Amino acid sequence: MNPQLGPVDPVFADPRALPEELAPLATALDGEAELHRRVTRPRPPREGSRRAAVLIMISEDDLDITFTERSGTMRKHPGQISFPGGALDEGEGPVEAALREAWEEIGLVPSRAKVLGRLPAAHVAASAFDVAGVVATWDGEQAAGIAPVDPAEVASIHRFRIDELADPEHRVSAVIPSGYRGPAFAMGEIFIWGFTAHLVDCILDLGGWRRPWDTSREEPVPWRFLRDKAGPSREWKGPRARD
Repeated sequence: MNPQLGPVDPVFADPRALPEELAPLATALDGEAELHRRVTRPRPPREGSRRAAVLIMISEDDLDITFTERSGTMRKHPGQISFPGGALDEGEGPVEAALREAWEEIGLVPSRAKVLGRLPAAHVAASAFDVAGVVATWDGEQAAGIAPVDPAEVASIHRFRIDELADPEHRVSAVIPSGYRGPAFAMGEIFIWGFTAHLVDCILDLGGWRRPWDTSREEPVPWRFLRDKAGPSREWKGPRARD
């Protein structure tokens, strides 16, 4: 387990020093009114809800995004793909919370992340939190120190390049038994859906990386990534055909 982290002092990115490919994203995140107009949130924040934040890490060397796979023994949402993150501690803002959680979950030293900005918060019904996505770049050198800190919380780390995520062959509309339908990314054996996929979709749009894709192509969320609580695995084959 990582040692206790002291107060987080965020490092903010200098737009002039960013790789050219990240300039449109940095510009979009800098305009609050335009950002709220362009970002489609599944649900707006709810008054009185607890607040949380996640860290969307984009490497400067390979333009990839880092995801975590929750442990299969977690009490809630075991096995799902997410971003490092969690609830805000007292006195924290979203940026500080996201950086602290990334340190606690995957060992990212906060000073290695350069904050670009954050996405408008959205309400996540499954957790009852209002969650803000904090966007940051980092050097991308995994060998220099990011790995699951506690295997009981994070099973593994996955990194996918932005051009892979934007590839129409990897884009599908996820469907689940409750009737939910939303953007998803089928990355081989990894399936990214739900709020995490909504955030990725926003990043692709704001950064100018979005490519046309077939939104009518539906795929049931594999049970491995759908479970709400730890328990035996089973398979859901998708919605039944209607007469």
